[in-house]
Amino acid sequence: MAWTKHWVKPIEDRLAVGGHNHADFHAPDEFLKIIRETSSLAALKAHFPAPRRQLIQALEHFGFDFMELLRTQIRDGKNDSELAALHAVDAKWIADIRGKLGIPSHRGRPSRQVADEILRDAYANHKNYAGAARELGMDPRTFGRRYRAAVRRPAQ
Repeated sequence: MAWTKHWVKPIEDRLAVGGHNHADFHAPDEFLKIIRETSSLAALKAHFPAPRRQLIQALEHFGFDFMELLRTQIRDGKNDSELAALHAVDAKWIADIRGKLGIPSHRGRPSRQVADEILRDAYANHKNYAGAARELGMDPRTFGRRYRAAVRRPAQ
C-alpha cells in the first residue's frame, strides 16, 4: 500500500494529522468547526491537507454526515460544477455521489415545457416542424417528438 504525503486518521476521540514523517494530534472540534462554518471540503483540505477519502472518513467518525451536506447543497439548487468547485473535487465524482443519493441529474439546461395547444398552433401556422420549432425556440427534433405526443393526447 502506498503512503500518502499528508494524512489524517481518527484515533478514538482525537484526530491524528501526519505528514513528512511526523504526526500531530488535534481535537475534533477544530476539525468539525471548519466544515460547519464553510460547508466546503476544499476549506477543510486547506487546513488539514489529506486525501478526500480520509477527510470524509474522519468526518463520519466524528459524527458529521458529509453525504447529508451534499444532499442539502444539491436540494438548495447547486449544480455539479458548482459543487465540484466548492469542494475542490471533480464534477464526475459529484455526479456519481448524486446518483448514489438517488437524486436525478439533468444534463445541460432543462428543455422548455410547452402546452400541447401551443405546439398544435405553431405547427398549424408553419405546416412543418422546422418553422414551428424556430417560432418556439426549440430544436426541430424535440418539437417533432413533443408534437407527435401532443397529437396522440386528447385536446382539452
